[in-house]
Amino acid sequence: MPAIQSVPSNCRDCYKCIRYCPVKAIKASGGHTEIEDELCIACAECAIVCPQAAKVVRDDRGPVMARLASGATSALILHHAFRSSFPGIDPARVAGAARKLGFTHVSSTAKASAATVRAHLESAGTSAKKPVIASYCPVIVNLIERYYPEKLENLAQVATPMVAQARKLRNKLGQSCYIVYAGPCIASKGEVERQEYRGLVDSVLTFGELASIFDKKGFSIKDCPEVELEDECHVTEEDEAPEDGQVVKGGQYAGEISVLGIEGSMHALGHMDDYSDFSLLDLAACVDCSLCGPSGTKGKAGRMSLMKASLRHAASANGEEIELFDTSAVYSSKDVRKPEPPEAMITKVLSKIGRGSKDDRTDCGACGYYTCRDLAIAVTRGLAEPEMCMPFMKSGAEAMGNLVVNESPNGILGVRSDMTVVLTNPAICRITGLSAESMVGRPIPDIFEKEPFKTVFETKTTVIRHTNGNCGLERAKEAYMHLQSKDMVVLIVSDLSREFKDKEALVKERRETAERAGRVIENQMRVAQQVAGLMGEAAAETKVLLSRLMKQLEEGSEE
Repeated sequence: MPAIQSVPSNCRDCYKCIRYCPVKAIKASGGHTEIEDELCIACAECAIVCPQAAKVVRDDRGPVMARLASGATSALILHHAFRSSFPGIDPARVAGAARKLGFTHVSSTAKASAATVRAHLESAGTSAKKPVIASYCPVIVNLIERYYPEKLENLAQVATPMVAQARKLRNKLGQSCYIVYAGPCIASKGEVERQEYRGLVDSVLTFGELASIFDKKGFSIKDCPEVELEDECHVTEEDEAPEDGQVVKGGQYAGEISVLGIEGSMHALGHMDDYSDFSLLDLAACVDCSLCGPSGTKGKAGRMSLMKASLRHAASANGEEIELFDTSAVYSSKDVRKPEPPEAMITKVLSKIGRGSKDDRTDCGACGYYTCRDLAIAVTRGLAEPEMCMPFMKSGAEAMGNLVVNESPNGILGVRSDMTVVLTNPAICRITGLSAESMVGRPIPDIFEKEPFKTVFETKTTVIRHTNGNCGLERAKEAYMHLQSKDMVVLIVSDLSREFKDKEALVKERRETAERAGRVIENQMRVAQQVAGLMGEAAAETKVLLSRLMKQLEEGSEE
């Protein structure tokens, strides 16, 4: 599992991770960013700077606690700089706290560090390539393997103290032992995933994670019993701090020169001839690593040179003990560099984002890349999107906004607090019959009422009203809105004159229709009455006729 992981759901496409990633190992897609593990050198810069926790360091505390709870054989390896994260505490009590957690063995990398220092010195003394690059820092090893494979011939084939110590413990305790390493370097979490180191270290904790476990368990380290720390060299606090108490950003010691920080290290790798007079080039990703690291306690125990940090360990370590450590390593090319895309493809992307001409290229870095050209190259490689160009998106948004304003059928007028006009659109000019030139930069024309503007400036609220005659319109709907960011009130005028006339016409038509309907009803009633009268007369005549007929029939039957 990678040492640094992405949490896409937390990403807010600020591109801060890309800006700080020294090798641009971040892919942006769909407004979110993810780490490209193949390109990553595990420097953890993205996780350190991400404000949304969208890039996080792998947390091994859960597996460690579960294993300790089982009671199985386990060993804790403490990087020899652990005192910087537990200041003022006897190292023996830190070891006692670890034993109280459940670790059956607790050791230091002090002697392993001495062994790796000696291996570096031997390599520097025998190599024909000068200078020899120290392999103490896993990030630097990753950087050279992936981005400077041609410098592998200068890289010391020496393992880190963690690996050397883990090999010794694995040989001593067997494969069933659960080995945990605690140190200041986040990259160690990725180092144990290297194929050649699989099975040496089961989990890696930062000093901060180890301290949090102590806190969660409620341990007071100062009250824990003292336990002897295996493979520890007895050094004083002065051995772990620079003489001036300051972080050293570059130093020289016994034929060695230190270059700190990834950018400085990359520059050194690109200008190796400048260091040919030195036998050993100590590159470190962190300015204050070795005795602190990105997860350690920064402060007094600042970065020292590789030699100064470990020579006293070596001096106090028995030569026979040092021989017990296997410091061998094999570093090989994992070149991830790709040839530059064809110029036509780069130009096409630059033109798309409005940066086709060199004069148009701002190289602002808002997208996370150093230059517009770098962004275009990343786009062609599928690592970035054109929409990451902030000036391009801003100009597009402004163009869209201008299009909406200019094409709006509603009149739009922008007014500053001093009652001068700063914005007009064609519709407001058409409504008022005034030109934009006669309004912009001048006081509000008398055709507009000024009080609503003053009211909105004072209350900072939106006012909506219907008017008769304002702006020269018979009927209008007006919306006054305050734009705080621009210190401006925008008036949006909707001409309702035609609608009002159409409404009056409709009311008139309805009234006339009702009147016609009334007349029709009256006529129908009159006809009905006339028909009823005629029917009544006919019925009476019929009755008389039938009565006579019935009488005649009755008289005839009697005879």
